Amino acid sequence: MKNFIGIIIGLLISTSSLLAQQPNTTQLKDLVSWTPIVEMDNRVYPSYVWATSNWNYLKSTEYNPYYFGDSEGQLGITYKNLTSTASSVKLVVEAPEMMRKTEYSCYVSQNEQVVEIFPEIDYDYFALLKNRQPRPVLLKFSLYVNGELYGQKTQHITLMSIYDCPYGFVHRSGVFLDQNFMFAAYVNENHPKINDVLLPEAMKTGIIDQITGYLTYSQGTEQGVKDVFLQVFSLWEALRERNIKYSSITGDNSTNQVADQHVRSIDQTLVSSQANCIDGTVLMASVLYKMGIEPIIVLVPGHAYLGFYTGPEGHEDRIMFFLETTLISSDINVDMLSDEMLNFGNGIATDEILTNHQDSFVAFLYALQHSTNDYKKNQAKFNGTDISYRSFEVATYRRLGLLPISF
Repeated sequence: MKNFIGIIIGLLISTSSLLAQQPNTTQLKDLVSWTPIVEMDNRVYPSYVWATSNWNYLKSTEYNPYYFGDSEGQLGITYKNLTSTASSVKLVVEAPEMMRKTEYSCYVSQNEQVVEIFPEIDYDYFALLKNRQPRPVLLKFSLYVNGELYGQKTQHITLMSIYDCPYGFVHRSGVFLDQNFMFAAYVNENHPKINDVLLPEAMKTGIIDQITGYLTYSQGTEQGVKDVFLQVFSLWEALRERNIKYSSITGDNSTNQVADQHVRSIDQTLVSSQANCIDGTVLMASVLYKMGIEPIIVLVPGHAYLGFYTGPEGHEDRIMFFLETTLISSDINVDMLSDEMLNFGNGIATDEILTNHQDSFVAFLYALQHSTNDYKKNQAKFNGTDISYRSFEVATYRRLGLLPISF
């Protein structure tokens, strides 16, 4: 009996000693803390994920000992390690509606500094493309420390529509990031409706007999410029014959953290025969880019319009012209044209235009006059700090790796 009591006492002492060596739940919570982070005001934008998948927009080349993973990351955690030893950390992120299970491991040294861990998410890109309206999604974060599951946390987020364009947001650092370039992602020069429908319709207007882009510059600048304007006008006339009308509907899902605008796809614009300023701009920019004419997107407060170069890159005589796409179906009196624009129009007009497309050509010339004057008036603002004034070439962002959104 004495031996049995001694064994029990020994076990109790041993167990008490072992328990004393282990931190309790409160101690463990104090030693490691972590918080899920979802950028863009707790939203995931399929358009942004798709468009920047091959472009390191936010990529930093500077070493940051307090940042782990993808510097482009939008889904991650802040992690604070107060233990006396370094920790092996693994983060697992799951949301089957939009991504495959993603894991990321790193080694965090003993330090009171808060670190950020943002895995490179294995997105299901085609699931994102199919998301046509905002909907709730539950994210699950699982944290493993030194091989053991430390905890799991869930985060309710909004998966935005592929048509929602985030053109600016407040980064978690507190800095507002200008993302107006995202409108260039809606320029889709590879859309099948361009080759199958819009280019044939431009040819059927009779204004041009071939699509040459800038190729006729080899015959001289004057002929090259004339051919560029005739190609642009042929597209204008094709859309006018489709009765594409201006629609003021924009669909704004902005918050105080994210600037957001709905942008119609080429299909939606053609089916509905409606386009607001940015819809018409990206539609015409898509076709011009396919034609071999370099488009420009211009943004001013509450409005957007199209620009294009009259000649190829590197040509010393090329200039920019701008076009108000919301005037496609408008009736314009010729008296509204300046003498300069009227003389310019007379220089490029053909017998076909004067005979069969005169009203449309007058509206086209006025749209050129209106937006080109607006650009000249605001030119000094486009490189300033006010992000509501921006002008950028689509080709520049294609070279950087910005992908067109495939609808």
